[in-house]
Amino acid sequence: MKFKGLVVGLLTTCSLLGLPKAQAKQDPEYWRWFEVEVLLFKHTVDQDISERFPLKVEPIKTGSATDLIATVVNRDYHNLRANLALCELPENDWQWRELPCRYNDESLSIKINGSPFNRPSKLSQLDRLPVHFAGKTKDLNTARSPFLVAKDHWVLNETEQTLEQRGLAEPLLHLAWQQPVFGRDDNYKFRLYGGRNFAERYQFNGFMKPDDGVKYAPSDPGVDNDPLARRMQNIDELFTILNQGDHRFGVSKGGQSLAPLQPETTDTPVWELDGTLHVFLVGNYLHIKGDFNLREEALVAPPSGSLTDQASEMLTSKQAQVDGERFLRSYRFDQLRRVISHETHYFDHPKLGMIVQIRRTDLSARRY
Repeated sequence: MKFKGLVVGLLTTCSLLGLPKAQAKQDPEYWRWFEVEVLLFKHTVDQDISERFPLKVEPIKTGSATDLIATVVNRDYHNLRANLALCELPENDWQWRELPCRYNDESLSIKINGSPFNRPSKLSQLDRLPVHFAGKTKDLNTARSPFLVAKDHWVLNETEQTLEQRGLAEPLLHLAWQQPVFGRDDNYKFRLYGGRNFAERYQFNGFMKPDDGVKYAPSDPGVDNDPLARRMQNIDELFTILNQGDHRFGVSKGGQSLAPLQPETTDTPVWELDGTLHVFLVGNYLHIKGDFNLREEALVAPPSGSLTDQASEMLTSKQAQVDGERFLRSYRFDQLRRVISHETHYFDHPKLGMIVQIRRTDLSARRY
């Protein structure tokens, strides 16, 4: 009986100890708030790269990550727009125009994926993102979501200026925010991205976007109804392309293609830098995990598919004849480190650099 009572007592104690931790994840009154400042940059000085990076980009899951940048760029000035005059456009004119007016029912519009009538976001129309993003500091006692802080909170300004002035790096993103920090398993990540937007020229997979004006060989409509004549013309054009020296058949090395084979086209935006930052606690110890893709234009060997596939690509793609070896490659950044608050931490990489400082707030201590 004594043993049974001891077991029951231990189970009761453990369950009581587990209640506050579970409650802390859902009750904002128990959140532990920290301030995070991040400076991301790419190296402008060539370095000896001993690590081998695959050409193919490995997508990073960012759908569930908190995006503080989009909230600034796509900010909706509803009150200001409400005072504008109504737009007077013909009923059949569905094109979005930059007019100093408003639509009578635009606030009722619902975005539908794939619809041609969706208003394009400001973010997707930018060729390059600004480096700096700042916000208005809020009261942590009433905050219920993370927020960007004002620039007067930043402490990495001098570091950024020094790197740029000495020609050592090109800043891609600099911002600071305050957030609640949870455990690793809570997966509370932030999406960070910056630099150029390559979406106008490249697909997310790295291949150039196909030319809308591409025509399939043969160009002579007189042979369309004669399969043999069409095949002979394709052979003639293929030899012409090869004799020009602009292309060659690729050969597989070790069973791996020299460049990724081209999958289907997607409309995913292509940022020069894109990924996630995860700040989490293990006990009372802070950890940082950065996961990013840095994109860079490069010249690569042609895809080493079958000879038939390569011949078809040469014949049918005018874009390949001009930029066939141009490819948007990726350099992966994936690092995890235990850190100490109020210290500056530098994450090194052959192509990308990240400097992070995590600072305690009045609500950083455990309150349960």
